[in-house]
Amino acid sequence: MNFRNISAWSIRNPVVPIILFIGLTLAGIVSFREMKIQADPDIEFPMVIVSIAQPGAAPAEIENQITQRIESSIRSISGVQSISSTAREGNSQTIIEFQIGTDIVEAVNEVKNAVDQARGELPDGILEPQVVKAQTSSNAIGFFAVTANDMTIEQLSWYIDDSIAKRLLAIPGMASVERSGGVDREIVVEIDPARMQAFGVTATQINTVLRQVNINSAGGQAEVAGSRQSVRVLANAKTAYELSQTEISLGGGRRVKLADVARVEDRYGELTSKAKVDGREVVTFSISRARGESDVAVYDSTMDELRKITRETNGAVQFTRLGTEVDDVKVQYDSSIAAMIEGAVLAVIVVFFFLRDWRATFVSALAIPLSSIPTFWFMDMMGFSLNMLSLLALGLVAGVLVDDAIVEIENIVRHMRMGKSAYQASIDAADEIGLAVVATTFSIVAVFLPVGLMPGVSGQFFKNFGLTVVAAVLMSLAVARMITPMVAAYFLHAKGHASHGEGRAMDRYMQVLRWSLDNTRAKELRAQLTRVRPTLAYYAAPLTIGLLAAIGMMMPRTPASGAEEAVEQVSVASKLLGALFIGFVPAFLVAIPLTILVGAGIARIHGGSKGQGFLGWASFNFRRFTARLRDHRVWMLGIGLGALGITGVLFTVVPQEFFPQGNGQFSRASVEMVPGTTLKQTEAIMAEAAAVIAKEKDVKSVFQRVREGSGFLLVTLDEDRDRTRVEFERALTPELQKIADARVNFQLQPRGERHALGLRPGSARAGLGHPGRTDERAQGAGRAACLGRHAPPGNHHHAPA
Repeated sequence: MNFRNISAWSIRNPVVPIILFIGLTLAGIVSFREMKIQADPDIEFPMVIVSIAQPGAAPAEIENQITQRIESSIRSISGVQSISSTAREGNSQTIIEFQIGTDIVEAVNEVKNAVDQARGELPDGILEPQVVKAQTSSNAIGFFAVTANDMTIEQLSWYIDDSIAKRLLAIPGMASVERSGGVDREIVVEIDPARMQAFGVTATQINTVLRQVNINSAGGQAEVAGSRQSVRVLANAKTAYELSQTEISLGGGRRVKLADVARVEDRYGELTSKAKVDGREVVTFSISRARGESDVAVYDSTMDELRKITRETNGAVQFTRLGTEVDDVKVQYDSSIAAMIEGAVLAVIVVFFFLRDWRATFVSALAIPLSSIPTFWFMDMMGFSLNMLSLLALGLVAGVLVDDAIVEIENIVRHMRMGKSAYQASIDAADEIGLAVVATTFSIVAVFLPVGLMPGVSGQFFKNFGLTVVAAVLMSLAVARMITPMVAAYFLHAKGHASHGEGRAMDRYMQVLRWSLDNTRAKELRAQLTRVRPTLAYYAAPLTIGLLAAIGMMMPRTPASGAEEAVEQVSVASKLLGALFIGFVPAFLVAIPLTILVGAGIARIHGGSKGQGFLGWASFNFRRFTARLRDHRVWMLGIGLGALGITGVLFTVVPQEFFPQGNGQFSRASVEMVPGTTLKQTEAIMAEAAAVIAKEKDVKSVFQRVREGSGFLLVTLDEDRDRTRVEFERALTPELQKIADARVNFQLQPRGERHALGLRPGSARAGLGHPGRTDERAQGAGRAACLGRHAPPGNHHHAPA
């Protein structure tokens, strides 16, 4: 049994293919129900992020003592393409970008080893270095604001951390819940310099005592009541007052209480940021799904839980959705499934229009579900999800899946109309057309398989697309070679001899085909011509003139002098040879046709078009060319070449981007001020920018994220609006640029770049007044932006690998 006679085997043994495809269909249905719905496939970028914190350190100290040493230790790693770092107060972040194709797991291990080796050179007081790989699954999928009328900002912050976050983290697939805005609880120890000097106490002594005393530690084991139990030493203070009674040894038997030299208070940390919705202060949080989980399932479960919390608190706690991409994912999924169904229905209608037999149409249409549904099983085995690219692949092949079955069933119907039974016609027709069907399918595989095996980040995206197409068309081949002939053999009814491939539509098609191949008039005109043989001079003269013109255009116009004369002579000789070599083709294509055209015109004026000599030769070639124009095949070829040329021109004109700009409901803008701007001053500037935006008729709400010296605006637009998001941003940019002492820019939002709204101000910026222009700082920070990791303003420097 081979690809040629597998159809005959399936017809004679129908049970095996039926059971096989029933199993594949059931497996596909189960896999489809369990597959995750995502915006984009989970991608691992060839980037590793190193983050090291040293609380209280200045940006200059962070750069000199941490960032530069980390960069020096990383440069020796093989495969590093670029290194970019951000140093700010208390934190250093270094992004290492590796070459395409680098194993990201191995890269993370090498970076960890390099950081461990440099650990001894780093200053004391740093926290444990964090080394992570960049991946899209850690991006936030939803952002919410929380308001409560009966809670202070401190109580609301604690409620989110202690209650809401814990309940949301219990949702299957939830990775993290991060709060933004609000305040954090702190036990503040404010030392009194005068009292410290009087008692002879230093800040180092106080810090050492607090570190050593205020801890809980293991105390070994003890035998209590005949059983061995673990013992723990509880030394931490339960209240701020107990902490203030901690004694500090001064030497010589002297001791002093912490309360004697400092004031200890249980309060909340300094307010360094605020979050507002339409001018009202709120606390925000974001949610992120785990790798491999569904955006839609996690988001819907979150919304159900938030509604449940609102009911339990009798509406005292309210949640406002600030932004999410899950709505777009749902629309994308629904539209893709609808497009697949519409494509399948239209394919069935087209098949019935040509075959005009409902039984043959049913057999052909059966290939669509039997090919597409088992494809989900193969997608699940390859670890794919229902994302933009895999759904695009299924929508693309919705009509292709039935192609092989149409070829099979059309040939079977043709054999049946030759007088054969359905059984015999199925065997003969399937064996006859088998290799052609296989060749057609594998030509599609040959196109899309390399797409699915592309290397690099782009390959991780298009792997879902290419391999899904390959799996679908291979399934359609299996259906066409096994199921379609077998069902046709037992389901179709033979009606004896009949005409095939005829009808009014086919007659009109054949008329058009015959017209496009007609060259009768061209042959008649060429038969009337008398050939005039040319001489060498007819070609030599125009070619010489054309070559001289080409040489003149390529030769230098200013003569060289002095020491450059010898070099210029060599340059002139090389240009002369280049002109002779390159200028021959345009001279042949332009000079000779132009000579023929001029000669034919002169011959027509003087009446020498039928004579010999140059004028007769020119007239002969011109009339032969015009006769060729009466050949319809030339016009068909010209139309094809013209379409190809127009396609090439449009290819250079159409804008190029990895993902198309969408018309989302959310618009984002970043605000930056001069260094040293206080929170109160920043809040005033942010309020002014929010007021300008809120005046627009398309604006539904404005969210503000205020930090010292920078801010972030998230604008929710009305769903029913006349302007697109990009048009809205372009119209509003000049008004925002009028705000004094601030730089306000809308953030570029290509698909797949999910910004951490409300968490950190965005760092990928470009003014819409200059499309396509981004500065070096925006490009460097953009790599962090696409990961949802936005570097706050600070000292920036780039270290090329």
